[in-house]
Amino acid sequence: MAPKRTLVVAPRAELIYQAKQRIEQFTGLQCDIEMADQRANRHFTCKAPVVISTIQTQYANGNNRVFPPGDFGLLVVDEAHHFIAPAYRRIIDHYRQNPNLKCLGLTATPNRTDEMALGEIFQSCAHQYEIEDGIKDGYLVDIEQIFVPVWGLDYSHVRTTCGDLNQSDLAAVIEQESNIQGMIVPTLEICWGLSAGTLRGLPVAQWAERLTNANPRRAIVFCASVKQAETFANIMNRALPDCAGFVCESTPKDDRRKLLAKFGRGEIKVVMNCAVLGEGFDDPGVEVIVQAKATKSLLVYQQQIGRATRPLPGIIDGLSDAQARKQAIAASAKKSCLIVDFVGVSGKHKLISTIDVLGGKTSDEMLEKARAKAAQLLPFSTVGLLEKTAEEIAKAIAERKRRIEAEKRKIVGVSEYKTVPVDPFNACDLQPRRERGWEKGKQLTEQQLKVFAVIKLNPKLYTYSQQKQILDEQFRRWELVFAQSPKRWD
Repeated sequence: MAPKRTLVVAPRAELIYQAKQRIEQFTGLQCDIEMADQRANRHFTCKAPVVISTIQTQYANGNNRVFPPGDFGLLVVDEAHHFIAPAYRRIIDHYRQNPNLKCLGLTATPNRTDEMALGEIFQSCAHQYEIEDGIKDGYLVDIEQIFVPVWGLDYSHVRTTCGDLNQSDLAAVIEQESNIQGMIVPTLEICWGLSAGTLRGLPVAQWAERLTNANPRRAIVFCASVKQAETFANIMNRALPDCAGFVCESTPKDDRRKLLAKFGRGEIKVVMNCAVLGEGFDDPGVEVIVQAKATKSLLVYQQQIGRATRPLPGIIDGLSDAQARKQAIAASAKKSCLIVDFVGVSGKHKLISTIDVLGGKTSDEMLEKARAKAAQLLPFSTVGLLEKTAEEIAKAIAERKRRIEAEKRKIVGVSEYKTVPVDPFNACDLQPRRERGWEKGKQLTEQQLKVFAVIKLNPKLYTYSQQKQILDEQFRRWELVFAQSPKRWD
């Protein structure tokens, strides 16, 4: 029987063209696009094995562009964190009328503000790969962070709406001219590689003299409003003509395409944007992300910094070893990316930084210690900071254990003893993961519970996330034993 076709759905046109390019490049399979005025061939003799469509096309005009559910054996949902919305769910439910359909959700940002929502669509997490894993495995460049204080920037009175800073309140704060000016000078100095303070105190007309002979890194600036993005670009262009541009949702598609093409060729060095480039924009040459809008949303922050974490094209191609990939990146023109966060008075708000993104597997104690250190370091490697903080905490724990053991030895006699269960996290030198919202309430399968019985641990003592971590470590050790002595398993 001929294999069923695959349908790939995504929320943006840019993602559709990227998917077509990558699938045809790596698989050699023909891809048809169903979007706007483009139609996938539906004739039974000419059907492509892969169809790629926007979700908007699928539910437009009374669903007259959906396909029969039985046409496909696999539905691939890109940017799956969006698909909890009712309009998106209708399309998934339509294709799930086929009882044999397999549904795969892909997202780099599963941590929605409501966190648990993805569990309503997808029954299990097949694979989880964090940004930190990609950096350590040599698939992504290291992330450096720099915090830049802006005098007068005060988020204390900004309300919280749907888990993030209220956008109108935030815009009112950031659109103040003094705050924009306080962000522009550091942005120019950092992107053009100038020493801090080089442009301070100089009239804008004299900035060009300092900037012209520099070799700038290309940057994306994330803004809270269209006005902020436009003002940011205008002031930078007054300082150095044609060095910057801005895009927003109302920018005509042709104008947006032309501006981003100029940015890709390096003809302009900085692009300001409002709600456009967080998703679906793929340009590995971007080295700097400027966070000119604060956020409480881990999802939004992950999307934005992810625009700069890709290595340059061809650098790691064909390299199968993590160390070789990291060495290739270290020897390339883009060794790392830089995240610039403008900070002010946050008041009651806990604003997200790279420490939160790369600290997903670490304890709250460690994150708080890392944040305290980050305020004293300028700039710093986030992965390196977290590793250093973990080492310091481990040393403190070891010292505490040493003191306890010393106190025990002072006791001359022992009248009784008792057995104490071994903590697998201490025994295996693991840092317990924080439980994600979408993992709450989940239960281990019967087969997974049998593993706990084999290793003589009580799963009820741990959260679901910690149970999974223990299982992962146990299977890793079994695989290591098998690799060393496969005959023992015959």
